Amino acid sequence: MNKYQLDILNKCFIKDLMVNGKESGTINLDLNGLVLIQNENYNIVKYELQISDSLIQKISIDNNEFKPKDGYFNLLVDFNNKIKSIEVIFRNSIVDNLNLNVIYKDADKEMYDEKVLKITKELYTNNMKVMGHETDGLYSVTFAPCSGDYSYSVISFFRSPDKVILKKERIEKGLGIAIFGPVPENLEINIIISQYDKNNTLLISQDVVIKKTIHPNNIVWR
Repeated sequence: MNKYQLDILNKCFIKDLMVNGKESGTINLDLNGLVLIQNENYNIVKYELQISDSLIQKISIDNNEFKPKDGYFNLLVDFNNKIKSIEVIFRNSIVDNLNLNVIYKDADKEMYDEKVLKITKELYTNNMKVMGHETDGLYSVTFAPCSGDYSYSVISFFRSPDKVILKKERIEKGLGIAIFGPVPENLEINIIISQYDKNNTLLISQDVVIKKTIHPNNIVWR
């Protein structure tokens, strides 16, 4: 592709790949061809590419010609069914016709999964609303379900730092409270609240350290 062809294509190609009429993926045109850039959500694989027919007379893919509608060629972009090129015929031979190379830039699955996991963990953590209370050496932890998929919680009390299990309790559905104690002076305990769905799949595990301080009715969360 030369710079004159590129200039015409930049005037005709809509820069956004659409899904249900909304912007989702993007495109880029350079001398190497047409770059189709997938949405960061790799589960979205099908898009609509719009190309104005103002300067383009004909578009074909694998000898299948596309007809314009309302001034645009509408092409299906499928990241699971990739094409190599698009044949472009320009109006009035304003520039030479060409086979436009198509290059796909797939989403980074690992990066997206990490992003979703981080967002989900933050949401679940906020939803749990974990609170700790200390009264006369008895420690209680209250919490809420992390999501609509929640079924039950397992609360484990450990002695720090050797991780000896002091108590493990399972609480079914709804708001929960777990109590442990009395706790000797200066004993530091570690509490892990793990929440599961009905299929016993771990949704989130939250680790909280409680330590007695010189203030008898307060606890320090670390």
